Amino acid sequence: MSFGLLITLNLIVNNFSWQHHFVFLIFPFLATLFYIQKLKNKRKWLLALFVSYALVSINLVNPHAVPILLQSHVLYGTIVLWVLAAQFIYFA
Repeated sequence: MSFGLLITLNLIVNNFSWQHHFVFLIFPFLATLFYIQKLKNKRKWLLALFVSYALVSINLVNPHAVPILLQSHVLYGTIVLWVLAAQFIYFA
């Protein structure tokens, strides 16, 4: 889980993260999913993980058709994943 936290933090802080670099988020997604499976109330955590995955995996065909703040959806999904992993590490 901490290795996944490091990967997501690297993608957030790095100023040259392109779309193909975010394939490395597969490992943090899987680690977080397996950790959530062990929890008792996993419904809200699975929803947050699904929202993060949806934001990262969406590919906008015409990004100029959406507002400028929504063009960074991959970054927002990565931040949500990082917050989830950080919270699980902190409260574990």
